[in-house]
Order: sequence, then structure tokens, then C-alpha cells
Amino acid sequence: MTALLQARDGALRRCGMAPSDPNAWDRLGMIRMASGDSSAACAAFTEAATLAPTAVDIALHQVEAATAAGLLTDTLRRLDVRCAENPFNPASHTARGVTLE
Repeated sequence: MTALLQARDGALRRCGMAPSDPNAWDRLGMIRMASGDSSAACAAFTEAATLAPTAVDIALHQVEAATAAGLLTDTLRRLDVRCAENPFNPASHTARGVTLE
């Protein structure tokens, strides 16, 4: 088993043991991106962003994965909603700005 597969399996176990830990989901997303599965990475980052809506790093990871997966329009719609719901959320506004760049 390659190191990337081992890391993925460990991250999946961590997400199962601590499903409310945004860092576990972010790590899983990073591993999925490294393995080239941007759609699965996007799903992991979406979960992480739901759990930690003000985390700028997670929001930017989500945009990166969405761009790679061709899901940028959907992500922009979600970010628009988040910005409207909480206009003082720096993560949503930063990610939206990067998306529009």
C-alpha cells in the first residue's frame, strides 16, 4: 500500500472517529487533492467548511478543489449565500474574492 493510500485510510478513520472535527475533513480533502480526486476533495472541504465556517484556509482549499473539479459555479453560489448570511465572515468573503479573480 502506498503512503498516499495509507494517509487516505488514516484520514477516513479520523473522520469516522471525529466527524465534527473540521481539521480531519480538511486533511482528508488535502489527501484527496494530492491523489487527483478533486471531486472527493471538494466534498471533504465542503464538510470542513460547514464545521468551521470562518476558517480561511479551509475556504481557500475548497475553492482550489472546486476549480480542479469544474465545480466553481456551484461553489460561488454557496459562497454568495454564506456572505449574505454572515456579512462579517472573512473566510467566505476571501474565498469569494479568490473565486472571482
